[in-house]
Amino acid sequence: MQHSWLAVFGTALVLALAVLVSLAGVPGHVDGTVAALLCLFLAGVAFVVAGVREYLPLTGSTAPWYRFAGVGDLLLALGMLLNAVPMVRAGDFTLFVGLLNAAGSLVIAAIGVDYFRGGVYLDTAAVE
Repeated sequence: MQHSWLAVFGTALVLALAVLVSLAGVPGHVDGTVAALLCLFLAGVAFVVAGVREYLPLTGSTAPWYRFAGVGDLLLALGMLLNAVPMVRAGDFTLFVGLLNAAGSLVIAAIGVDYFRGGVYLDTAAVE
């Protein structure tokens, strides 16, 4: 797999959020939903940067693509976790779904930390 597929995923994520917000609008009350949508949008932007650029010049150094992929994974995990909190608080069947969502977000966060570190456990060279 090439890391350019991250740009496709990030673009799809940003476009899906744009369509969702244009159809449903921004929630009137500011809570975890708005924060989750913002995290998902920023994750999409980070994935696009990771998929398009090999290195991104920053002040005094350069950041490789996998750092942006790691940040995107961490933001995606945070958005999922913020989405899981109301499900867990609601109880009943949504408690089970919310706990699965929270567990999945922890797995994605672990992958994001590993990518940000340069692939200690996951081989980033296989993705290039």
